Amino acid sequence: MVEILADDRERDNGIAARLRSFGWDVRETRLATGDYIVGGTIGIERKTTADFATSLTNGRLFQQVAALKAVFRKPLLLIEGDRASIDGVRPQAVQGALASISIRWFVPILWSQDAEETAYLLLFGELPSSSA
Repeated sequence: MVEILADDRERDNGIAARLRSFGWDVRETRLATGDYIVGGTIGIERKTTADFATSLTNGRLFQQVAALKAVFRKPLLLIEGDRASIDGVRPQAVQGALASISIRWFVPILWSQDAEETAYLLLFGELPSSSA
C-alpha cells in the first residue's frame, strides 16, 4: 500500500480522515515542504482559492512551487474551490501565475471542488464516478 504523509497543519480540512475512511494509511506529521506526500515521490501543495490568492499576492506561491520542484520528483499544485471565487486578484494575474507554474516550472495543476474531491484525487488520480 502506498504511504501518504499529510502535514499536521492540514488536519482541520478532513482530507486525512477521508483518506483513512477509504482504508489508506495516512500519517500526519510536520512537513517541511508541501501539504501531502504520496509514495515518497509526489509532493502536493494544496491551496484553497482564498489561500491561492493570498499566496500569489504576497509572493509565497512561487517560493512554495520552487521548494516543491527542488524536493520532489513529481511536484503538484492542487487548488481547491471554484476558479471564479478567486477574489482580490486580477484575472490576468491568476492566468499568468497558472501559466508560469504549469509551463515554465513544469508543475501540473489540478483543481477540485472540495475536500472530498481532493481526497479522491490524492488516492486515485481521478474524480469519483458520481461526480464525473
